[in-house]
Amino acid sequence: MIDWTLSNYNVNNVKNRCIVIVVCESCDRKREQSYQVAKRKPTHICMSCVQSKNKHGNFKTGQLVIHRCTCGIEKELKYRPNRYEGWQCHHCAMVQGHKDGKFKITRNVPSEEGKKRLSIIAKQRWNDPAYRETMAAKKAASRDKRSAISKRQWSDDDRLRALSESLKKLWLDEEYRAVKTNQSRQLWSNELYIEAQSNGYNNDVRRTISESSAKRWQDDSYKEKMVHYRANQPRVSNIQVLLYKLLDDLNVTYFKEGSETVIGPYSFDCLIPAKKKLLIECQGDYWHTLEKAASRDRAKFTYINRYFPEHEIMYIWEHEFYAKDKVLGRLKHKLGIDILVEEYDFSDVTIKDDIKAADINNFLDAYHYIGKGRSGHNFGAYLGDQLIGCVVYSNLVRQNIAHQFDGSCVELSRLCIHPKYQKHNLASYFVSRTFKNLKYNNVVSYCDTTVGHTGAVYKSLGFTLHHEVDPDYWYVDINGWVMHKKTLYERAKKMSIKENDYAHRFGYIRIYGGKKYCFVKQLY
Repeated sequence: MIDWTLSNYNVNNVKNRCIVIVVCESCDRKREQSYQVAKRKPTHICMSCVQSKNKHGNFKTGQLVIHRCTCGIEKELKYRPNRYEGWQCHHCAMVQGHKDGKFKITRNVPSEEGKKRLSIIAKQRWNDPAYRETMAAKKAASRDKRSAISKRQWSDDDRLRALSESLKKLWLDEEYRAVKTNQSRQLWSNELYIEAQSNGYNNDVRRTISESSAKRWQDDSYKEKMVHYRANQPRVSNIQVLLYKLLDDLNVTYFKEGSETVIGPYSFDCLIPAKKKLLIECQGDYWHTLEKAASRDRAKFTYINRYFPEHEIMYIWEHEFYAKDKVLGRLKHKLGIDILVEEYDFSDVTIKDDIKAADINNFLDAYHYIGKGRSGHNFGAYLGDQLIGCVVYSNLVRQNIAHQFDGSCVELSRLCIHPKYQKHNLASYFVSRTFKNLKYNNVVSYCDTTVGHTGAVYKSLGFTLHHEVDPDYWYVDINGWVMHKKTLYERAKKMSIKENDYAHRFGYIRIYGGKKYCFVKQLY
């Protein structure tokens, strides 16, 4: 209807060309309209109320109408019945459902009839060769544009440096690492995801990647670039760190993995520039037993043996680092050297309490025949800034004997001295200095006769023999190197195989060793 109160005219002086104000009967929305048009309609419905008008069939398909969202935003669209159940602007469609901290994206979904119509139109278009050619050209142009942008970005050294620093800072955040770890675990715990990953990386994909890689390596500039990258971005594993520590103890001049260890297309873990250059490769028990890695290892050996006869390759397996002194013995034999014990006085040794577990574990992994064990109260013996020994006191695990002692009790679970600083009576001197900082009535420790321990250190400290433990089984290889059963079990568990299968694969035989002696010392 016409609102004469808001119009500048009245019914007596209005003319056809005059603009009057009309009011929508549905939403009471006011708009301007010529009097000539307004007087022809007994009722007025604005275009924002087109939804209700559609039900009466007053509009034709393709006719431009005004759609109005609940938030007040309007948009001119073609009228298509049964296409939309209700129109929403982009903003309202994205934020709808944002309640109680949950975010749900909703979209204007076409009806089933609309979907079928769009499918028919799409098929008709793709049946046209000219259309397919046009779309292929557009796709290629878009791909080339993205590729050019990507190349320009990755050739910017400042951007790469900033990106690298940003990622390093991000991964230093423990909370971020925990979130990403949980996400990865959730993905790989899903059998459907594992199956999809396995099926997606089939033989055809592997063949395509292999052919593409071979084509790249034919380019001399690519070879030079990759050699430079490998030399400046080495991936140092835990067993490489142990190897470097042992070489430091032997005072051997060597090169860590880097530009000096790159020969042709291959990079090696370590290079010792002796009379005959020695290349050392640390082999992980899991990855290097896979056929692909084993094939690459054979190729590296053949390449060096054929083209660089002045070099020699030495392979050290991961499990050998966990056998008592095996790697150290092999290095000494290969290099023809021995460890020289440093000269020092006990008065120069400083005993420190509550040493960081990380420092103790690295020390034990390098020099203890079993490696790191249970956590507890850590003591370190230092000569200047050099850690030369450690003692770890842990809670008792053998709960069946704890009741045999009066008062509180703690176990001396690890005692280790650096081989370069091994000196007579150092162990007993070190342990005796730790007793005053213990708040326990008794100290328990075990010595294993299988590896030649008789408890001499404990006897010199006033420990008394409490009881004997029946012999347990041990693992020995054909050369007589010993590995603890727990160590072998953990290595087998890491490779997801049984303990017996691991022993058979790497040539370890189960034997039963000597007895274990339990010694006890009463402090208070």
